[in-house]
Amino acid sequence: MSVAPLSELDAALPGLARKIRVLDALAWPDGVEEVFLERWRAGHPELPKVTLRPRDYSAEVAALEAFIGRCDEGHPAGRYLAMTARSYATAGRMLSAIGTPAFTQYSSALYRRPDFYYSRLKLSMLDAAHFFLKTTDALLGGARIPPSQAEIPAEAFAAWMQPELDRFFGPGRITVVLDPTLAAKAIAGASRIRLRASALFSELDKNQLLQHEAFVHVATAQNGALQPNLKSLGLGAPRTTQTQEGIATLAELFTGSMDINRLRRLALRVLAVQQALDGADFIQVFEGFLAAGQSQEESFRSTQRVFRGADLHGGSAFTKDAAYLTGLL
Repeated sequence: MSVAPLSELDAALPGLARKIRVLDALAWPDGVEEVFLERWRAGHPELPKVTLRPRDYSAEVAALEAFIGRCDEGHPAGRYLAMTARSYATAGRMLSAIGTPAFTQYSSALYRRPDFYYSRLKLSMLDAAHFFLKTTDALLGGARIPPSQAEIPAEAFAAWMQPELDRFFGPGRITVVLDPTLAAKAIAGASRIRLRASALFSELDKNQLLQHEAFVHVATAQNGALQPNLKSLGLGAPRTTQTQEGIATLAELFTGSMDINRLRRLALRVLAVQQALDGADFIQVFEGFLAAGQSQEESFRSTQRVFRGADLHGGSAFTKDAAYLTGLL
């Protein structure tokens, strides 16, 4: 296959890539949390009733593979385009394998596993998670800091955030929308930030989410899209997740937006991913979050993050939450 001009490839990649939306494809339906917690509180816990449906992305993956074949990987820009397309192809294969062991294999290829050993750091993210939990335990002397009161409805939080975005990016450039399907409290894209419609937010969430979602995720996407030549730099490619989440977490730390409870939540999620990979089912991972001091609601959502697209009986996981601590190391 002949090599195509870089400008042509750069223009074509966004159209191929945007058909593969990982988090949207892994979203759970409304009502699952309420049913699970009702059964839990009644003393009859059951695995959430979630139908795992692999999606057919074979056409999209084939188009991306054909695109890769047209890239000159001997040229730095051509190699960048091929690597970006390859990560989207891996994501497409992952979504086509929802509910199967292959799902975890592709997830691990994109985001790594908690026990993946980083030779330069001489540790894994699992090691890092244990370190942060041990250090904060020692700092707190075995005590626990009560979580900040989450009393701000999503609508009110959005009303606070929108003017902040307008001041930084310009009026109307970035919008805040409410989404009832999110497992996370917030997810950022290139032109909007979605908030979970049912979520309650705290005062601490304000600067933390502004730094993490707006001033890192949105800002880097906007910056990439404004590049005069390689506009595909504006894509939030799966292969950039470790860098993106690492920088966003580091931004929280440097700006004083991260409290100890937030750091512990990030570390606990890493442990939870490893527990799921080692065979723990949804209920066992949920109980682990409860034992660590999280509320029932927060424990469910933390566990949901780990099992999106994975077999709820254990031995599988969506490993993205293993990526967040990299920026702190």
